Amino acid sequence: MNTNKIEDIRKVKKITIDEVCKKVGITKNTYINLRRSGDFRVSHLESIAELFKIDICIFFKESHNYIDQINEKPPVYENHNSEYEKEISYLKQLLKEKDKVIELLKKTK
Repeated sequence: MNTNKIEDIRKVKKITIDEVCKKVGITKNTYINLRRSGDFRVSHLESIAELFKIDICIFFKESHNYIDQINEKPPVYENHNSEYEKEISYLKQLLKEKDKVIELLKKTK
């Protein structure tokens, strides 16, 4: 993973190293060591992506124009729209009902 992306995006977003460390739950020295080694845990990267309001995939893509992409918010980080939440709730309910039907069908065999 190219850890320079984290620094580049951090600077563009005007976020301090201290803010990143606080969000991730690590010390400044640990952050510096992780940047050098590239051994960030996925949970670290998830927290950083959330702080930066970007898609975590940007850290793994080979794209060279990632700075242009950082202003494109993925749907996950957009303001939670009640319509989306209603849709998600409805779909979860449908899945539960489908599972019940499957279980009933298994029992009738």
